[in-house]
Amino acid sequence: MTYIQADGSIKIAENSRIMVMDNNYRIMFYSYNGFTVRRSLQNIFIKNYIINRRRMVERLGINEAKKIVNEFYSYARNYTYIPEHVNYEFLQDDAEKLIKIYGNFIPIVPPDQYLSIYLKITSGCPWNKCTFCDLYQNDKYNVLHLKDIESEINALKEYFGSSITSRRSIFLGDANAINIGSDRLFEYLDLIHSNFNLGIYSFMDVFTTLKTKKFEDFVRMRELGMKRVYVGLESGDPDVLNILNKKIDINESINFINTVKDAGINIGIIILIGAGGKKHSQGHINNTVNYLKKINFTHGDMIYLSELSENERFLSALKDKPMTPQEKYDEMFKFKSLSSFGVPVVDYNLTEAVY
Repeated sequence: MTYIQADGSIKIAENSRIMVMDNNYRIMFYSYNGFTVRRSLQNIFIKNYIINRRRMVERLGINEAKKIVNEFYSYARNYTYIPEHVNYEFLQDDAEKLIKIYGNFIPIVPPDQYLSIYLKITSGCPWNKCTFCDLYQNDKYNVLHLKDIESEINALKEYFGSSITSRRSIFLGDANAINIGSDRLFEYLDLIHSNFNLGIYSFMDVFTTLKTKKFEDFVRMRELGMKRVYVGLESGDPDVLNILNKKIDINESINFINTVKDAGINIGIIILIGAGGKKHSQGHINNTVNYLKKINFTHGDMIYLSELSENERFLSALKDKPMTPQEKYDEMFKFKSLSSFGVPVVDYNLTEAVY
């Protein structure tokens, strides 16, 4: 059966298959035989499935992606009209148009922001010194001018066309976009708020942003549409934070997060599984749980558990053996078993966290 959903996307349910595309024929999701495939707007195909109660995630190579695309459209054409030119090459050309608007590849979004409109107001990361992170190593930090954001908004409206109704939020890029001067930020948020009737979301750190933003700033951000900020805390253990080169003061950051909460903005806190290696694992768990107990969580907040993928800089700073995949799985299980904070605790797999 074919459904036109409230957001304008097209859903086809055919026996064990579920196919979803926007009304410009871009594939969004495809579920079949216990597998689910998501297509990112940058034409990356992510496949997930369950093995022995563990959720597995993989990025598909081009040949398997093409096979999925051909299969999707072949089945879907039995139920709804799809133009002949719509195929893998159509999707790849579409992705290149989007990347051209941004000027480069979009590295990462939170797992609940896959259906956002990604809007760059900064590029790169203002800190960019964390030992574990390679996402912005080649990007010079820069704040976009208002006229550039206006052009970006117009280009995105043209790109999405009528399918913009399937977008559920605005995500500000890149890393810690709200860290810019408050007056400038408010001008940008006012522009965004006047163009899109959608909630606004952004990454935020808790060691540089607390120097630039106060309670009143977050109140104004909420008034201009800010719904949630995502904090890459990674750990509540000082030794682990030192390994990661995150200059977080534990008490200051807790107070700062609660200030954001008091202003009426939700929080998403990201914890890095495996961040302490074998030596610091227990301290990482205990001190992070104790940290989270001091946050005034409410409905709409989230905790994300993201598994570390070690690089050379991290291993050099660790000066110890990294954790095995099984040890990371066990650490994640311990976090979940101790996480009774009244908010969802979900996996944040960077393999699939692409826009």
